[in-house]
Amino acid sequence: MPSQTSTDFRWRGLINDFQRSGLTHAEFCRRRAISLHTFRKRLYGQKALTPGLERKAEPVPPEPTRFVPVTLTPNSDLVSVPRADPLTIILPAGWRIVVGEGFDPETLHRLIDTIEPSR
Repeated sequence: MPSQTSTDFRWRGLINDFQRSGLTHAEFCRRRAISLHTFRKRLYGQKALTPGLERKAEPVPPEPTRFVPVTLTPNSDLVSVPRADPLTIILPAGWRIVVGEGFDPETLHRLIDTIEPSR
């Protein structure tokens, strides 16, 4: 059985720190000025580095599913009122404007004034 070196214990400590940190590999390595490649090599090869010192990570229970009550009711305005056909306005210069239900008359007037200035 290979003996443990101070380097192995240092890496084990760094890996434990990482597991408690909640940081990404890259962020942890950046903050500690550690090579990301070397860190990952040690992290994924940690069982070979520290036989007998492995600590299995506790499984994290999944978040419970949360449901929100929803009540569906028919929208009586949409159900009982049939949709009207759109209005089509053909201006003297040949412009065609199709206006649907619920248009704003002032906006329509400004649009017509923009494309067909005062005659």
